[in-house]
Amino acid sequence: MTRAMNLYLLSRPSTAAFNVYTSAVVVASSEEEARLLHPDGQSHWDVEQEEWVDKMWGPSGRDHVWREPSKVQVTLLGTAAASYNSCVVVLASFSAG
Repeated sequence: MTRAMNLYLLSRPSTAAFNVYTSAVVVASSEEEARLLHPDGQSHWDVEQEEWVDKMWGPSGRDHVWREPSKVQVTLLGTAAASYNSCVVVLASFSAG
């Protein structure tokens, strides 16, 4: 049986910066799961180190491009199409400087 997946909007509280992700639309089964997705679609939150870690390169040193999970605003947009059965970033917005 597949779990129900939802669409969430992730956004950072302040967008007055350059070279940062400002928001993303993601598919996840819960708000908590959505909050742990990075807009780049590759990084994950390392709870022990309290930083984003790139799957290929390790600690990114790029924490400034996205907020830590506790500071991300999460808004439920609706239900994802039935074809989505895992977490994924659908769309991300990056404010280049």
